Amino acid sequence: MPTQISNVGVYVEEVPSGVRTIMGTSTSVAAFIGQLCPRPLCPHPMHTTSTRFLLDLGVLDRSTLAVHAVHVTPDDVRVLKEKGCSVVLCPRSNDRLFVGSAPHKLLKSAGLSLALGTDSLASNDSLFLWDELRYL
Repeated sequence: MPTQISNVGVYVEEVPSGVRTIMGTSTSVAAFIGQLCPRPLCPHPMHTTSTRFLLDLGVLDRSTLAVHAVHVTPDDVRVLKEKGCSVVLCPRSNDRLFVGSAPHKLLKSAGLSLALGTDSLASNDSLFLWDELRYL
């Protein structure tokens, strides 16, 4: 009987170097994920997107909050919508960390549920949502 993964919290890096890690290099993040979840239980994290990796793990569903979603592809957006995921946008944090911005128009046009977040005080001046709204 196959092992089922449930109640999993996964952090997938939102910085460009983290995307490169998952997309095709053998750096420490990819190696670490491989050690935590050995094959065949888990797919290899290289040569894929964060969304596709999580889809292959079977952890995307209506309870999933994709926070930031800065480096999603159109196919990732389709997958998130099909699985009923929601997206939390953190525009001030993304701006201050120079990681880019989420394709909010694409996410909205796909019909994904969108929410606004502040991330943390490590990458933001406040945790006040009104400040986030003013930034928009």
